[in-house]
Amino acid sequence: YKIATGDAACTNCLKGQFSMTIGATSDVCQGCLSNSNAPEASNEQTDCTCNVGSTGPDGNICAECVAGKYKIVTGDAACTSCIVGQYSTVVGATANDCQACPTNSNAPAASDEQTDCVCNAGSTGPDGNTCTECVAGKY
Repeated sequence: YKIATGDAACTNCLKGQFSMTIGATSDVCQGCLSNSNAPEASNEQTDCTCNVGSTGPDGNICAECVAGKYKIVTGDAACTSCIVGQYSTVVGATANDCQACPTNSNAPAASDEQTDCVCNAGSTGPDGNTCTECVAGKY
């Protein structure tokens, strides 16, 4: 946009903003929606892409990855699930914060709390804690 007359250069929308208006004479830059960002001088709403740790379509609201998932890149890619045998309690994780289940226990993919780790067959103990193998004569 450009407010003044004369030979001054047009002003770019700031990082995190966009404007689709041609010939704007005032600051018509609009902010990107939740959990997204755009480079300086963006001219389309779809230039707003989801931040690391969030997912959704470009130009729309981005939701933080739920616990048990993470996302290490910007854009519309889906969040990645913790693998079988791991869990994460972090919402909006921007790195693989998945932690291994305690000894002799396992959890399904995308588990979101330590108590999702349950003892394997042949082992016993409280959910989310170390499990011990059954002693001889017991199963």
